[in-house]
Amino acid sequence: TGRWTKLLPRGNKPAPRAFHTACSLVHNTKVFIFGGQNGSSTLNDLHELDLDSLTWTFVRTRGIQPLPRWGHTSVAVGMDLMLSF
Repeated sequence: TGRWTKLLPRGNKPAPRAFHTACSLVHNTKVFIFGGQNGSSTLNDLHELDLDSLTWTFVRTRGIQPLPRWGHTSVAVGMDLMLSF
């Protein structure tokens, strides 16, 4: 429609940041935000926005966490994998 709509998502919103990455996964129903900078520190947290329910969730990951980073790139591979470089 060429019209902007302001969304009002619920849940644990990620802190404001810059130089992060975002990828759409799971049949374009979820957007994942990773890393970036918040002005005082570099981040390595992962957040999910469910586009069906408009709800933010902090994602608790398993295994070895990537180092904090900003200015990186991320790419979606298939429906459920996000690689960050």
